[in-house]
Amino acid sequence: MAGLNEYLKRMTLIESAIDTFRQAAELNLSDPHRQGSLLDFDDYGQVVMTGDMHGHRRNFEKVVRYCQLESTPLRHVILRTS
Repeated sequence: MAGLNEYLKRMTLIESAIDTFRQAAELNLSDPHRQGSLLDFDDYGQVVMTGDMHGHRRNFEKVVRYCQLESTPLRHVILRTS
């Protein structure tokens, strides 16, 4: 029975990850700045783009602190993945 419980826990985690990625894809595709496969930011704001962070949480936290998205609505962040 322990094997079944572990399997069910893993499946729940996997399903949650799939749902998160699906929601992210939907948000990406519905972004008002999206023009086909490009992002068009017009003549306003600021764009901050990162390289691939390879799961480096401390560097991600630095980007979050730097960007201050809550107080800078015209700043856009692009997180690059490989």
